[in-house]
Formats: sequence, structure tokens, C-alpha cells
Amino acid sequence: MSYNAETAGPLRSASRLKLRTALQFAFCAAIFAASLVPAVLTLRKQPPDVEKVQELRKLAEFPSAWEGGALAVDKNYVAVDRWFNDNLAYRSLMIRLKNQLDYSLFRSSSRVYFGKRREIYGRNLLDNELPAAERLFATDEAIEKTRNGVAAFDQRARAQGVTVIWIAPLQRAHFDQSRLPFFAPRLPQPSRFFAFYNRLKQTPQLQFVDLYALMRAEQSNFPLFFRQDFHWTDLSARLVAMDVVARIAKLEGSPKQWAYPLEVEETPYVGSDMRFAALLHAKPLVEPGVKKNWADVHVYNARSTAETGLEFDTDSLPGKGLLPNTCLFGNSFSDGMVRVGLGDHFESFTRFDRNGSVLQAPETARARGCKYLIIQLLDISPAWSVFAS
Repeated sequence: MSYNAETAGPLRSASRLKLRTALQFAFCAAIFAASLVPAVLTLRKQPPDVEKVQELRKLAEFPSAWEGGALAVDKNYVAVDRWFNDNLAYRSLMIRLKNQLDYSLFRSSSRVYFGKRREIYGRNLLDNELPAAERLFATDEAIEKTRNGVAAFDQRARAQGVTVIWIAPLQRAHFDQSRLPFFAPRLPQPSRFFAFYNRLKQTPQLQFVDLYALMRAEQSNFPLFFRQDFHWTDLSARLVAMDVVARIAKLEGSPKQWAYPLEVEETPYVGSDMRFAALLHAKPLVEPGVKKNWADVHVYNARSTAETGLEFDTDSLPGKGLLPNTCLFGNSFSDGMVRVGLGDHFESFTRFDRNGSVLQAPETARARGCKYLIIQLLDISPAWSVFAS
């Protein structure tokens, strides 16, 4: 077969054109297919071995209805895009991988501060919540106004037959800031909240637990706070709970004392700040705690907060040498006091919904037959502002 140069050239050009067109089409098809992968994966569940990342906000939900007119595509596209970004498949895995790289390479995080001795501090706490508390008590007038509100509240509770025991836990930064990284914000010493704390302590009518003095005295004996959690340890919680029992016993003229001897046990613990740091691997640290070497005096009954406004209550045991009925209003710092056996020292013990209103607590305590009401409010609690009004 003879070779025809005049026809071979055009054939080769046509063949190359077809090949180029096919490659271009294949490339575009591959890009389009790749763009569909996240959408397809979004319909699947998270990997079973990856814990969902904790958020400080509610993730966007898929829009339930079309907003605006028929042509309002832009507004509805934004809503769908927000949902897609928050619910992308393997989102938690990708976030954890990125956070792990930041920590491994630069020892940094957009969520927490990594301090010395493997301590972790929440950025939101140091950057926002503690400064907000400082602003709330920025002036002596603001401190005095809030203190007067607390005193008036306390007096009204007494008029209803309820004596309030005040507990105001302080964050770790009030005790020691030496292990913070150099670029982390520092709390002024003494802080404005501590000035308010001292005014409460100096108010004779208040039954105010000076936990700062209690914890300072034991600072060299055991860790006051978890290293990877902003909460105090159960050893610190026990100190405060013991003071509450001793204080109420003194008011009652009762010989009742703290019933349970201390036995320390060390257990692996992954703190809330470590979980919030959202690393790929959250390594537990061994932390000291209180070993439960007692049997509960009471039967503890869990309640529905939505239906009752209570988290739990106990059976009633009159005539057993216990202190009068007592109620508790507090947040997660109170959990440690409950764990170490605080409720077992009273004839009955009731815990209110931690998300309820502190202003309603005395009335609820009276309705529950509580002679004493333990109110625990953090230094960063926005509830302090209600007393100023």
C-alpha cells in the first residue's frame, strides 16, 4: 500500500483534534465528578471512629421553606450553602486533622491555648468571658451596686425562711498564670471580679464561702484544677462542700460533721478543653480524684428539667441526725460537690435546673421545704448582672 503524504497529514491532524477533544471532555467530567463527591458524602454519616467536633454555636440546618419571591435565588442559595458547609461529610475529621497539624508543627490552636505542663486553656474563656466579667465590675460603683443587689436578694430570701449559702468559684487564672503561653492574655492581679468577691466576703449578713482562702491553703498539697479542663478537681470541690456542711451545722448548732474520709485515687481523664481542642488524638492525663468509699445515704431520683425544673431530688430521711432540707442552684462546678457526697449530709437534697433563673431559686426552695439554699455562680456568670438591676 503506497503512502500518500497529501492525505496522511490531514488524517493525523483530525486524529489529534479528536484526542484533544476527548481529553478535554474527560478532564471536565473528572472535575465535575470530583465536585459532586462532597455533596454525595454529605448524605453519609460521620466516620464511626471520629468524635464530632464540639461547637460554640448551633450548626445551620437545612432550610425548611423558600424565602422571598420566586426569583430570590441568592438568599436561598446562601442558606443552603451555610447548611452544606456545616454538615459536610467528614467535616469533623478534616477539622481534627488541621488542628492536629497546627499543634504538632506549631503548638498552636484557634480554639485553645497550650500551656506548660500539658495544661490547656480555652481561648473563649481567656479572650472573651474573663474580660467580660472585668468590664461588668469595671468601676467601684458597679461593684457596690451589684453587692447591694446581692444583699437585698439575700434579705428577701431570709424573709421567706430560706438562708442562702453563697459560692463564687474563681477561674484558674485567679490562682496561677505562670504556665500560660507568653502570648495569651493575662487577668489583671488583683482582678476587678476579685474586688467584688472581697466585697461579698466583707458583707456580714451573707453566708459567703471564702473558697479562695480554702483552696490557696491546699495549693501545694494537690492540684486545684484539672490540667486540661477549666473545672476544679473533685479534691477542691470537696473542700468547698465540707465548708458548706460545717457552716450549716454551725448555724443549726448541730455537731454534724463531714461524714466521709478522704481517699485519693488517680484516674485517666480527658478534660473538656482537650475535647474542645478537637485534636485527632486526645490523650488522657492521670488526674487525682476522690475515691467513693461510702454508700449513698439517699436514693437520688433524676427528674425532667422541662417538666419539674429540677435535675434531681432525694428521698427524705428525718430523725437521722442529718442537717435540714437543702437545695442547690449551680452549674457544672457544683457537679464535683455532688459527686463527693454533699447531698448525703441533709435530710433531703434537691438540685434545681442549672439553666433556670437564680431570681426564682428562693421561692422554689421554699416550695420544696428547703431551709437552706446553696447558690453557686461562677466569676464569669452573666447572672451577676441581674443583681445590679
